[in-house]
Formats: sequence, C-alpha cells, structure tokens
Amino acid sequence: MKTKIYILLLLQILSYQIWAGSISGEISYSGSATGTIYIALFNEPTLNSDAYVTTISQPGSYIINDLSDGTYYVVSVISNN
Repeated sequence: MKTKIYILLLLQILSYQIWAGSISGEISYSGSATGTIYIALFNEPTLNSDAYVTTISQPGSYIINDLSDGTYYVVSVISNN
C-alpha cells in the first residue's frame, strides 16, 4: 500500500512541474470605487468553467501561477463591500 501512495505522489509532482505556467498582468482603474479587486481566469469564453482566482487590494500587478497549457479568459471586478 505504501508503494502505491508513493508512486501517486511522484506522478503528481512530475505533472506539476511539467504543466506549471502562469499569467500575469496589470490592473488599472480610474474610477472612485475602492475595495478588493478579484481577477479570475476561465478556460471557456462563457465563463461557466472552474475559475483560477487571485485578489489584489488596489490596482496594480497580479500573477496567477500553476496553470496548465491552454487558452484563458481574464475577468476582473472590484468589490466595494
């Protein structure tokens, strides 16, 4: 049993190293609202897929790591709560 678990962990680590990619960018905003900015990546243009999400506290740079190869659609919103 321990051998099988060890092999699964090794495959996950190798997969992580092979597929690890990132998307980065800069959010600019000239409005008056303040709050947390959510940046989400979707792999479908309908935005109905699982999302990779990060947050920033004010306009500026962001990066989302550990992405597999593919096409992503970026959406950002500001929450004033």
